[in-house]
Amino acid sequence: MNNNSSTRQHEAAMGRFIERMGGLEEWVVKGFFNQTRAEAQWLARRRSQGPGRPGSPPGLARLQKQSLRLQAREALDHRLAETCGNLLDDLNLLASQIVTRRIQAHDRPEAAREMVLHWALLLPAAAAAAFRRRIEYANAEQNHGGLALEVSGPRPPYTFCPALEAEPATLAMNLRR
Repeated sequence: MNNNSSTRQHEAAMGRFIERMGGLEEWVVKGFFNQTRAEAQWLARRRSQGPGRPGSPPGLARLQKQSLRLQAREALDHRLAETCGNLLDDLNLLASQIVTRRIQAHDRPEAAREMVLHWALLLPAAAAAAFRRRIEYANAEQNHGGLALEVSGPRPPYTFCPALEAEPATLAMNLRR
């Protein structure tokens, strides 16, 4: 493929992209989960539902505590997956497209919260207000659940840009010039 043909194909692809993006905006949702806080709240609720076994030997009490922590983690993992799945289903009704992005590592290893979701959404501009309300509602629902959602946008739809890869031979020719 010669350079002119490649350039024309790229121009055509970009033209189609720009046309398709008319009236659409990119928004980003990041979800952060505070496992320690959520686990402490789960354990407190569990303890308030019924008394433990008083007078248990120290070894047994320790095993019971470890068992409760495992139950908490399993329950929280299940609830988190269900919450994120429900939110994604709701947002799919508003968005033209949703892309799952790479989860970013902690800035600091001791950070109290961990990123558990990172989505880029392509939304019609008219749906932005409903989208923000849905995120606010989800945050209010999760107020004590350890999950906090952060939104940024609107921004140009960088995540949704087509890849314009030149063929290796074309790249090599361009580098020699």
